[in-house]
Amino acid sequence: MKKITSALILGLLFFSASIQVQAQDMSLKAIVARNAKPVIVPFRDQSTGMYGYKNTKTGKILVPAKYKFAGAFSEGLGAVNVAGKVAYDKEYAMDYVCKGGKWGYVDSTGTVVIATKYDNADDFHDGFSSVEQNKLKALIDENGKILTEFKYEYIYPFSEGLAVVGRGKPLKFTYVDKTGKEILPCDMAEANSFFKGKAKVIRFGTTYYINKKGERAR
Repeated sequence: MKKITSALILGLLFFSASIQVQAQDMSLKAIVARNAKPVIVPFRDQSTGMYGYKNTKTGKILVPAKYKFAGAFSEGLGAVNVAGKVAYDKEYAMDYVCKGGKWGYVDSTGTVVIATKYDNADDFHDGFSSVEQNKLKALIDENGKILTEFKYEYIYPFSEGLAVVGRGKPLKFTYVDKTGKEILPCDMAEANSFFKGKAKVIRFGTTYYINKKGERAR
């Protein structure tokens, strides 16, 4: 009985391990399969150190490696850098970082959709992103239209039609709509994204929830 039990246990362990490996493999395949459009990612040419974009399904290079750096491809656009300096991030020992130069956006054909003229550029979310000049950010849409002044230290992604923004010294927060308009006074010490019509804020030393009109909410 002991021999049979041991064999069964070993068999079950082997079977379980096999299933786990298959599950992991299937999960990776499922991630790719769920993407109706090609998965586009930045790649680094090891011989030149330059960046471009490729299709992970086919391996085809979509944008030649001619940029100093390339960010994540999101909503049909990827942020690219020209004339910057790229170095390995020793502080976090994780990845390469790019400093200096100018940023803009390209589409999957390599066409420059938004000119490379900004000091920094974030990924697109919900049709919007932020770009930076002289250490201050502005909100832009997918066509490159600037929707706010360059006056924010922080611009967070939209949630339920509103985005948290922070500006000033001392730093205060408020919300902007998709036209770039501040809908509430910029006087919050902390502001969180809206969820189910409510957002948690700290204002004048008091923590509470507000609705989109700025009124206290339960």
